[in-house]
Amino acid sequence: MADRISDLAIAQALAGTELMEVSQDVGGSLSSRQLALSVLLGWFKANGIKHHVDTRDPTVNDDETQGFSGVGPESSGSIWVNESGDGEIFRCTSAAAGAARWINTSLTLDELGSMAVVDDAPSDGEIHARKDGAWAQLGSGATADQAAFPFTSLIGYGGRQADMSANAYGMFTQQVGSSPFDFTSSWMFYNGATVSEAGKFIHNNDDFGGNLGSMTQTTIDLINAMGRTGTYARYGIEFYIAELSCGGGTANELLSTGLYLALGNGSKFIFSASSFSTFTGWVRAVDGDAALFGNPHSEGDVREINGVPHLSPNYYILTPAEGWVFMRYVRVAPQGYDASFPRFYGERNVTKIQIACPAFFCGAVDPGIYTAPLLSAGSME
Repeated sequence: MADRISDLAIAQALAGTELMEVSQDVGGSLSSRQLALSVLLGWFKANGIKHHVDTRDPTVNDDETQGFSGVGPESSGSIWVNESGDGEIFRCTSAAAGAARWINTSLTLDELGSMAVVDDAPSDGEIHARKDGAWAQLGSGATADQAAFPFTSLIGYGGRQADMSANAYGMFTQQVGSSPFDFTSSWMFYNGATVSEAGKFIHNNDDFGGNLGSMTQTTIDLINAMGRTGTYARYGIEFYIAELSCGGGTANELLSTGLYLALGNGSKFIFSASSFSTFTGWVRAVDGDAALFGNPHSEGDVREINGVPHLSPNYYILTPAEGWVFMRYVRVAPQGYDASFPRFYGERNVTKIQIACPAFFCGAVDPGIYTAPLLSAGSME
C-alpha cells in the first residue's frame, strides 16, 4: 500500500466505479486527480486513519459521543467521507459534544482558484509578491534584520542616565565629561523608593587596559554580562548605572508575592503607535528578589528575558543569583498611557534594582540585545 495519496495510481473511469477528485502538492505544484473511492478508503485503513463513510456531510452533533476525535497530540482527527454527490472529505478538528467542528479537505483546483497553480515567479534571486495580477519585487525591508533598524529611544540622553543639559554636544561623544548622574526625569517612584549611582562605564578604563580610571565591580559585571571583551570592554560610550532602593511602602503589591511596586514611567505619552510602547534595558536584582513586568496580560504584550519569551505568569521573578539580564517588554495601552510601565517590584526596604542602558520606544520595537546606550530623541524629559 502506498504511503502517500500522491503515490496511489490514478483511477480509471471504470463502469460502476465511484470517483473522487482530490488535490495535493506534488513536487511543489498543486495537482488534481481522480481516485476510486475504494482505493482512497483502503489507503485510510492501511495507514490507521479513523474514517467514517456516509451519504451526508457531518454536523456539530457528529462528536466525541459518537466515537469521533478531533486534532490533538494523540489524534490527527477523524475523517468523514460523503460518498454521495461530489464525494467530499472532511476532517474533525474538534469533537466537543454538541459542538463538533469539521473542515472540508477535498478542495479542487476550481475551488482553490487560479492562484493555486501560478508558477511564473521571477527566478532572479530576489523576493517578489503578487500585485494587481503581476509579480512585484519587494524592497530591502522584506529581508532586513529588524534589530539593525535605526530605532530612536524616547528616554533622555540616550539612556546614559546623565544630566547633559549643559553639555548637549557631549551626547554625541564617548565621554559624558562633567555631566552628573541623573535618573529621575524619566521615571516615577513608588512606595518611598530612592535612586543613586552604582557605577559608570569609563571610556579607556583601567580595568581592561586603559588609563582613564577604574570602574566599580557592578560595572565590570555588566560589561562581562554584555559579552564585551578586549578593546570593546576598554572603549565605548560612557553611561551611568542606576541603583533603585525599594522603600517601605505597602501599596500595589504584586499578587501576594511580598513584592511592591517601586518604579514606573509616570503616565508619559509613549503609547501612540497603535497603543504599543516598548521598554528595553539591562537590569539586576541585589540583596533581594525583584519582579519585572507585572501588568495583567493584554493581547499583543511581549515579555522577554535575554531574548527568550516569558509567557507565564505575567511577571518574572529576578533573583540576585541571576546577575545582569536583558529585558524587553512590549505593552499595549489603548488609553495611551500606563503610569507604572514597565513595572519594577521589590521587597520592602531590602531589594535594590540596578538599571543600565534603558530605552523607551513608541510602538512594538525589537532593537535586539544591545551592549551600549541607544541614541535618543529625549522627549521623556
